[in-house]
Formats: sequence, structure tokens, C-alpha cells
Amino acid sequence: MSFFHVTQIQLAPRSIILPGNWGRILRLYNRSNVGEVLYREKTLEDIRRLQFPNKPSRLNSVFMLETVEEARHFRDQTNRFALIYEVGILEESKPIHRGDYYKCSPQGNESFLDQMETVALAYWQSSNIQHPEVVSESAIEILALVS
Repeated sequence: MSFFHVTQIQLAPRSIILPGNWGRILRLYNRSNVGEVLYREKTLEDIRRLQFPNKPSRLNSVFMLETVEEARHFRDQTNRFALIYEVGILEESKPIHRGDYYKCSPQGNESFLDQMETVALAYWQSSNIQHPEVVSESAIEILALVS
């Protein structure tokens, strides 16, 4: 089964993307740029570790989308200059999580702090997924450039 990965980097077919780049980036944050993203990911990781320990850590994973249409939607919402690649999972025995990437952060004007734990719990419970993302601790291989 193939998936789709969105990134700004130009890659050749058969290139390998290792898991954990998102966690590497977050670990480079310093006091001047700690904010919503770092708090969100810390809360998601804390809830995962406590209540869903068999699910993959987002900090040690790669992120994929199930369809090219969803990959285009994600790209258009996050970084219209990114490229979309068809990819394959190299280690299918590694844990996988299917969640909704719109449900990683609180929506609306309510307090981010007050909502984040509830949002994180719902993300890991995987209910009512409308914009699926697949999180895997496996490396992935580039199969083809899509767009």
C-alpha cells in the first residue's frame, strides 16, 4: 500500500525519509520561539505516553496522507510551495496511528490551554476522522513525485 508525503525538499525516487525529523525540529526550539506548536506537541506526546503507549510517538515518526487529494488539501492549507510524493512504508511492523490532522489543535476562540488535553485525547482515540493522517515510526521510501 502506498501513501503520500508532503515536504519542501526535492527528492529522487528511492530516496529514504527517516522518522523523527519533526521531533528533531521541535527539540531545536529555544526560549524565544516556544509557543503553540511546541505546547501542542508536548501535550499530544504526554497523552500518548500515558493513555496510548502502543501508538507511535509523533516525535519519532513520519507523517503521510492516504490519498493524493488529501495530500493536496494538506499542502494547500499548510505550505503551497511543498511537493507531494507517493511513498511506501519500509518497516510495516512498526506502530502506525491514523488520526485527523485537523484535530491536533483546538479550534475556535476558546482557551488553547483549557482545550488542549481534550483535543489530544480525541486525536489519539481516532474518532470521526475527516482529514486522515498516518503517523508511523517506519522510514519511508519515495516512489514518485506526484506534484
